Amino acid sequence: MTWILVLLTTGLRTMLLAAVALMITNVANADIIDPLHGACTGCTSNGTNLSMNGTGTFGWNSSPPGLTGTMYIDFLIPNTTNITTFVMPGITGFATGTPALFSSTAWTSGDLTTYLGITASPPNPLSSFLSATNTVDSAATGYFDFRLTGIAITTGLLGPGNTPNDLFTLGGDLPLGSILTAFVQVCSEACTYVSTAQSESLLVNQPLSEVPLPEALWLFGTGFVGLMTLRRRKKTA
Repeated sequence: MTWILVLLTTGLRTMLLAAVALMITNVANADIIDPLHGACTGCTSNGTNLSMNGTGTFGWNSSPPGLTGTMYIDFLIPNTTNITTFVMPGITGFATGTPALFSSTAWTSGDLTTYLGITASPPNPLSSFLSATNTVDSAATGYFDFRLTGIAITTGLLGPGNTPNDLFTLGGDLPLGSILTAFVQVCSEACTYVSTAQSESLLVNQPLSEVPLPEALWLFGTGFVGLMTLRRRKKTA
């Protein structure tokens, strides 16, 4: 009889510990559902993700705020791009560098996480990006992934609605239909990845807006054109 009580007690204890562990896991997962949110000045929702509308400065917020870890930014370039001649522009700002091609084989099916060989939530299925890309590049069926890796986020990301504290700037145009998304690797007892909410990735829907010339340079150009016009008139006379 005693051994039966011991078995019952041990079994109940094991079940209780398992239940507590499950509760803790569920709470933790609830805190990191869709934690990353892309942001840029002038971005607007297109119903699938966020259109960048010609801005080259962007970043990410987290929900809840305060996420720290190592960031990886993925620049998804439509597979209609000639990858042998395409030159990836550099990135400046919070981190500086030129994203590197992840694989010469384009991602054309399944989840981005599977393509990258990682586990994260949400997994970012191809369809969650491609429908937006096809509005400006109807022939695209997938992406080449250029990655900027190893970006240390030591000051917690701000919450959605704020100007991100990890602002990056593109050094040139990306092909229309490109998508910008990101992951943050968080390591405590084990390392896990959290990803950008699929509706919060960034779509390159138009070229970068032209940067106005500085006033002094503009005046110099105007004066130079006026001088050349005057010289032509003198020669004609």
